[in-house]
Amino acid sequence: MNRRFKLLAVLAHPDDESLGFGGTLAKYAAEGVETYLVTATRGERGRFGSLGKGGDPVEVGRVRGAELRAAAAVLGIREVFSLNYPDGAVDQVEVTTTVGAVVSQMRRIQPVDIEAMPELGAHLGRRLHNELRNSAAGMSESLLGRA
Repeated sequence: MNRRFKLLAVLAHPDDESLGFGGTLAKYAAEGVETYLVTATRGERGRFGSLGKGGDPVEVGRVRGAELRAAAAVLGIREVFSLNYPDGAVDQVEVTTTVGAVVSQMRRIQPVDIEAMPELGAHLGRRLHNELRNSAAGMSESLLGRA
């Protein structure tokens, strides 16, 4: 079987890929692993600019999205996908909706490994984090032919 290795990172915000484990993503991409990134939000409640000030959420989201695409290119990430959930209110999105969206990306990409920052649980809620972990484990078992 000549299967390509694929890695999927599931993170809460743009910039988590760089501040969290950008080195790991870059390393695997450089070794030929197809790396993919899913962010829960566009980061529209974040700050940007030299003074680190917030601004109009639409503008902040646009800038953070552009920064994310630029960082992804440097890190060798093949594709970036945002779930476009409201920054700062992801925990208000129905758990099954979020799990379904992430699992949909997992099925499309079929990664061999899935990485998520521990802080994802704090942003998305413990129940969602557990559901995603269980879905990822089941999906991995299925992809590896152990299900």
